[in-house]
Amino acid sequence: LVLCELRFTEPFFRVGQRALDRFFRAVAPRLEELSRAHCLDQTQKLPPSIAVFLALRVLRLHSEFLRALPDRMCKLAALQELHLSCPLLEELPEAFEQLRSLAHLSLSKCTEMRALPDNIGALQQMRRLELRHFRGDLPEVCEEWTTLEDVTLVACDNIHMLPPACVELLTRLYLACSWEQEALPVTLPWATALCHLILNYFRIVDNRATPVERLEATAVDSSEPFPEAFFALPALV
Repeated sequence: LVLCELRFTEPFFRVGQRALDRFFRAVAPRLEELSRAHCLDQTQKLPPSIAVFLALRVLRLHSEFLRALPDRMCKLAALQELHLSCPLLEELPEAFEQLRSLAHLSLSKCTEMRALPDNIGALQQMRRLELRHFRGDLPEVCEEWTTLEDVTLVACDNIHMLPPACVELLTRLYLACSWEQEALPVTLPWATALCHLILNYFRIVDNRATPVERLEATAVDSSEPFPEAFFALPALV
């Protein structure tokens, strides 16, 4: 078994956590990708036994009830992608820096999380960062990511600036922000390697995001300039 996907079903909850742990341990040696979607009720936590997945490369967790991740999760030395969509999740584990193989971090609608760990700069393999509806800012240690290539920021109003050292490395940048936002969290002239840029503007109408304008440009190489229209937008002048 290389791929395992668990979704919400009543029989799932009747199995019990001990039986689930035994199942995890049985498939652990070869499992490379695990997805758990809505499989945690109000009494359940992510089991510490998740640390037995020594070959796990991709982990996806979607839960309305998960508030914390076990520190033992940071023992997943082979983990390359971590996707979290957990509205009540308040923080990442203190030992997050131990995930030295992590290259892709995606946080979607983790609205209770106010900050990334101060030691996150130790993840020297980080290539792709996706933040959606993230309420915090980026720590300065993100400048230590010397391999970052792809950044997605959606409705991250508290991120006022991407570290210049990171911007210089980006080849793809996706920004979705409010039309009223005074400035984008990036100074484009620093993005000398940028090949693909997408800007999505929206307005909040009746508590819903209404698209205003979408601009997209792809450069053949980093020496080809982007259209002047990008630099004439209110948020860029």
